[in-house]
Amino acid sequence: MKYDAKPTPLFRRQFKKLHKNEQKIVAQVIEHIRENPISGEPLKGEVLTGYRSIEIDNIPGNFRLIFRAVNAEVTIRLIAVGPHRTIYEEATRYVRETGLK
Repeated sequence: MKYDAKPTPLFRRQFKKLHKNEQKIVAQVIEHIRENPISGEPLKGEVLTGYRSIEIDNIPGNFRLIFRAVNAEVTIRLIAVGPHRTIYEEATRYVRETGLK
């Protein structure tokens, strides 16, 4: 069963900034996640527990996509996408500010 993918406003802003080739790569990763919602690594910490991070190998800069599978809704929430050096801070700030669970 494929999960639906629901991007957050933060994810949409970040995605639009990517080059078209990078957007295609991210779209392929999203399709993989929709079919395998336990892909990637589980995150820890006060804010991001329950979220997952998957590495995007084909984009320079050590890119990650942060997401959460919501089983009751059969949905993948796409939280953020970007370079490893900033993505966790951005995702944490977004989840705190929005109260997203």
